[in-house]
Amino acid sequence: MTTKEQVIQMCKDLRLPSIRKLVMVHFSLAKYTSMLYQAGIDMKEAQEILGHASIEITNNIYTHVSQKQKIATADKLAKFASF
Repeated sequence: MTTKEQVIQMCKDLRLPSIRKLVMVHFSLAKYTSMLYQAGIDMKEAQEILGHASIEITNNIYTHVSQKQKIATADKLAKFASF
């Protein structure tokens, strides 16, 4: 059972209203996907774990870059630019 299926089942078990279920599923999957990304898990592997039809769904909808990652990227760029 994929994470998405587990979250959907949990929502059914809790008898959450439809809109709350959709919002909860999205935020739960986004958090989980972002954690996989931050842990360095290959996004193709994440796509398969999550059961997404395409890598674009995983990357463009569910993966979010954290503030910590943005700072690390800026630091890398600064080091590169300073030679």
